[in-house]
Amino acid sequence: MALLEIHRSESATVQCGGFLVRDDIVMTAAHCNGRKINVILGAHNIKKQKNTQHISVIKAIPHNDYNTTKANDIMLL
Repeated sequence: MALLEIHRSESATVQCGGFLVRDDIVMTAAHCNGRKINVILGAHNIKKQKNTQHISVIKAIPHNDYNTTKANDIMLL
């Protein structure tokens, strides 16, 4: 499992979940997109983040047919 910190603006940060598809790819929901995304791996308790990896997302690729009805709500990071 992966914990995602989604920064939508300077003051708005939300969390989403995802999972590793490959060592360098995480799958999540497309509605979890934002201007900056950080992936946290290895967190068993999100309040205590010892021994975790924090990775900044370089590229987010939402499904081509994702829309506001939440159809095709998947994204690769």
